[in-house]
Amino acid sequence: MRDAKSIISATLRVILILFLVVLILLVTSNIYFSVQKNANNLRPTIFNLAPMYGNLKNMEPVLNENDFILIQACNEYKIGDTITYLGNGEYVTQIVCEIEFSAEDRITCYKVQNPDQTGLTRIEDFNIIYGKQVLVMRGFAPIVNFFQSIAGMSTTIVVTIILIFLPEFIAAFRKHENDNNNNKDNQDNGDITKHAKQLRSDFE
Repeated sequence: MRDAKSIISATLRVILILFLVVLILLVTSNIYFSVQKNANNLRPTIFNLAPMYGNLKNMEPVLNENDFILIQACNEYKIGDTITYLGNGEYVTQIVCEIEFSAEDRITCYKVQNPDQTGLTRIEDFNIIYGKQVLVMRGFAPIVNFFQSIAGMSTTIVVTIILIFLPEFIAAFRKHENDNNNNKDNQDNGDITKHAKQLRSDFE
């Protein structure tokens, strides 16, 4: 029984730690990206990494609109890389299909397009490139979007608070239950003792 209680307690602690980590990451990333965007930083990243989702419809069937991707800022990109760049005021994700070089063997232009080989775009200003895809989580965008919203963060905070106080509540409930059982046992023992005394006096 004690082993089961220890396992439950340890599991709750792990879940609590995970929720606290998620909460800290959400709050920190939301504040950071909001400050950076308000400061007109078009490419806010954390450790050269940034999340991206919601602009992937043109990438089907390689990527879906509800996919979540993590992009990494790099100095150079190669053919086949899936990159995200700022085009016409919004982020666009496409595949590098061709690279042009200067006489000094320096990259002068990236040509990118959709998986169906449409929407060919020349990128000569490398400052608009956000980064290349390094991780894909299928269908995870709505979940990320929810947890980055006020409702999602509020839910995370509430669940975290519940997990913080849940072990104490369970311990208090068990103590109350044990006290009631002990009181009942004492009462039963008292009734038995009283009944035994009554029987003894009847025989006498």
